[in-house]
Amino acid sequence: MNITETQKSWIIIGAVVLASCLASAAKAETYILAGVGQGKAQLAYGTAAGDVAWQQKGFPHSESLKTTTFHLGMGYQFKPWLSGEATYHDLGRVSQKGEWLYHDDGTINSSCPCYGEGSAPVKGWTLAGIVRYPIGNFSVGLEAGMFKWQSSWRETIHDKNGISYHDPVKTSGVGALTGVVIGYKSFDLRYETFHVEPRDGIFDRMNVLRASYRLYFK
Repeated sequence: MNITETQKSWIIIGAVVLASCLASAAKAETYILAGVGQGKAQLAYGTAAGDVAWQQKGFPHSESLKTTTFHLGMGYQFKPWLSGEATYHDLGRVSQKGEWLYHDDGTINSSCPCYGEGSAPVKGWTLAGIVRYPIGNFSVGLEAGMFKWQSSWRETIHDKNGISYHDPVKTSGVGALTGVVIGYKSFDLRYETFHVEPRDGIFDRMNVLRASYRLYFK
């Protein structure tokens, strides 16, 4: 997965925030956080043959892009407006079915028409900085950081030659995490974007809406 300039910018912003956090580490309050959410993968549009691999114009297709997500991590609140977090994310499993005739470059595949299905779990961890603006018991904020992800794509292909089963193709990479955070006391509602490609050419990010709770150590 190639990191875009925009993703690099968000990762750098997150690193700067984390560096600021480390400078104030002696005064930090430690907390653990747990959350659950709803995720949706975003398709990567724009291949020569159609919209995306396995989703070509004029051919039927279907996707299962919505997932239930789980999150567990540890954070350090250095100031009321500044925190750093390390979090593990289970973003669920995404899948897709489709029929196609063309290679990804737009040329006709002589083994097709073909149809198949594939799926992949997406997991990983983030290092992120969070800047909040407190308003009484409420707060609004932004988060940015790095997402180290891993996945394994398994697929079954039906073509003129019969059926072929492809063993899981393990993939991993580093992408950006960005998000908006709305807090009430120790509760957070977060809308986050995880840049991830469990299979090259099909998905390029996951958007997650999650609720989290922060339990502080006194």
